[in-house]
Amino acid sequence: MRNLIAIAMLAIISCGQPSHQRRDSTDSLSTAIQQRIIPFMLNSQNDSARRYLDSIYPVVMILGDNTVASTWWRLRGATFMYTDQQQDSTRIYIEKAMGLVDKEDTINKYVMWAKRDLAMHYHIMKEYDKAIRYNMDVYAQKDKLDTNLRIAIIGQMAGLFDETGDGKTALKYWMEGYQTTHHPRIIYIFATNISNYYEGLNKSDSVKKYRGIALANQTDLNDRFKAIGIFNQGEVLRQQQQYGKALPLYHQAIDILRSDTAYLDGSYFYAVAVTHQQMGNLSRSNIYLDTAISLSYNKQEFQGLADAYALYGGNRAAQMDFTRSHAFMDSALKYHKTQDSVSFREKANELENKYQVRIKDERISSLDREKRLSEQVSRQRLTSLILVIVGSLFGIILLYLLARKRQSDLQSEQQSLYLRLLRTQIDPHFLFNALSVLKAYMRENTKAADYLAKLAKLLRISLVNANANYVRLNDEVEALHSYIGMRKIHEGDRFDYEIEVYDGYESDVVMIPPMLIQPIVENAIVHGISKLADRRGHISVKIEKENAVLRCTIQDNGNGLKAPLIVDDGQPHAATITADRLRVLGKQTGKKAVLQVDHNEIGVDRGVRVTMIIPYKNEDATVDRHRRRRWL
Repeated sequence: MRNLIAIAMLAIISCGQPSHQRRDSTDSLSTAIQQRIIPFMLNSQNDSARRYLDSIYPVVMILGDNTVASTWWRLRGATFMYTDQQQDSTRIYIEKAMGLVDKEDTINKYVMWAKRDLAMHYHIMKEYDKAIRYNMDVYAQKDKLDTNLRIAIIGQMAGLFDETGDGKTALKYWMEGYQTTHHPRIIYIFATNISNYYEGLNKSDSVKKYRGIALANQTDLNDRFKAIGIFNQGEVLRQQQQYGKALPLYHQAIDILRSDTAYLDGSYFYAVAVTHQQMGNLSRSNIYLDTAISLSYNKQEFQGLADAYALYGGNRAAQMDFTRSHAFMDSALKYHKTQDSVSFREKANELENKYQVRIKDERISSLDREKRLSEQVSRQRLTSLILVIVGSLFGIILLYLLARKRQSDLQSEQQSLYLRLLRTQIDPHFLFNALSVLKAYMRENTKAADYLAKLAKLLRISLVNANANYVRLNDEVEALHSYIGMRKIHEGDRFDYEIEVYDGYESDVVMIPPMLIQPIVENAIVHGISKLADRRGHISVKIEKENAVLRCTIQDNGNGLKAPLIVDDGQPHAATITADRLRVLGKQTGKKAVLQVDHNEIGVDRGVRVTMIIPYKNEDATVDRHRRRRWL
């Protein structure tokens, strides 16, 4: 059966708004504009409607009334509603209309009309979820709406559910609309759709009843309504297998609509094709299917295309033309878009249930307003309950955050202790070696004095920073100079070294963990430089500042990577210990910390290049100096 919903809505608008709803001259002017435009739209004279609206635009702007302007923009959008290429214009105009009155429309009438038009727009675009949402917004306020808008929104709800395959829900709205209106044209629309529903259930008594009501109100109908009524009569006869009587009615309806092709779509010709197919006239059926496919394609009616191609495929199969039959069936599958899917019906029903609850809440709220004292008590109780719940939730959240902070503090303390433990694995080993060298040089006054001065300086810096988790980069570089100088004396001046640090580091307040670079330099001297016999050794240390980290590169020209990372006494190698320290440092700072050891071979020289990415902190230099003075 033909869905009457699109024409029905325009017919409802044409009824005008009842005079008791007009609060002032503004409402009267808006109504006058609407009543002048609707006849154009009912007769598909959208260009004439737009010309009239354009002619009064200067007057609307001079008035400066947002409600009148909202009516103008909404009707302007409606003139594009059935123009496939201009659907974006429809949405833009209606949304502008809504924006003009959204804050000023105290009785919510103009906003509701705009939402109703947006719902119709999304219905035409087959965006059913948006259409149902806007319709439900208006339907929830139906008891506050004027009669015309109430009937319009009820009709749209029925049409939406009918088009998505939920006939039972659609019937509920058709019945509600039928019981609400007294206008013959609207009664005809609702009664016809009710009889169509019962016809699908083969309930002949109900069909007869509502068909009679529709025929009794079949007055003052324009050609499109007449064509739809004649078409529906043909549908009834075809379902009763009275094909000879159905065909003339179909053709009569098509002939009426030929003068208004905007409402002549492929479904009319599809019905004729189905009738011929059922009569065994397959060739005639195929001719009408060609027309149905052409019209459906032009109007982008994909479900109509799928149905037509499927019937075409069946006809070709019956004609033993299986190659073309398969091709048509593939096209049917391509254009098939299931519009009555279970998931969409569930979503639509969920939305309807949601808004039904909202409607009930509105009615309860209206009754509650008559008992203000009781309402105040209820509100106070609700407020108290909310405060108790919020307070409880706040307390739980606070306890949770405190527990998390305590756990975080414990983890931080454990990591700090672990750093100190790792450092103890380095310092005693270094001091033991230093004292052994000093003992050997005690007999040579010059070397011993120089060596002792460097050791004293290194020990002083170590003692000052003994309890500090971070030291200034300047102190670490100074200690590194002292250490490498001692080792150079110890190795008999067999190597050279250079330390390159970025400009301004002496005054910078960059803080890093102490004794982090020295173990790697020691490793380069002991395992690389000290065993060289064929060339003079060289060690370079380069420190660069990159974003929130330091890049430290230690490179030697020693023997390269030959030994495993475990020394003879079974203690961890310096690289392993430093890597552990960097790993813990990365966890503490939340920044990238890396130690990478690479074999470096250029020409005859070979050696090792160690790259360290060290996260640093910025602290007040005065605090660090005060800490040092206590030790000096």
